[in-house]
Amino acid sequence: MNEMLTGSRVLRGMVGIGGVRRDWQQAQVEAIESTLAVVEREFHDLVVILQASHSTRHRLERTGILRPEKASMLRVVGVQDALPASI
Repeated sequence: MNEMLTGSRVLRGMVGIGGVRRDWQQAQVEAIESTLAVVEREFHDLVVILQASHSTRHRLERTGILRPEKASMLRVVGVQDALPASI
């Protein structure tokens, strides 16, 4: 899709100062719309699967939380006032 739209698989050379280097043709616009419809359906299906998976939700919601006390003990640095008080 990138190559068809921009002439490069890695999106180089399409964007220039002030805009893009060339306009898309109608067939390219239709290809984008068709691809987005497929991606939207597949994404929705994936969300349903992930929400139904207890183990995946556990990994995404509970694994890897670094509490302020532990961060302080480990001398982890970073923006501190951005942490919610409930953590």
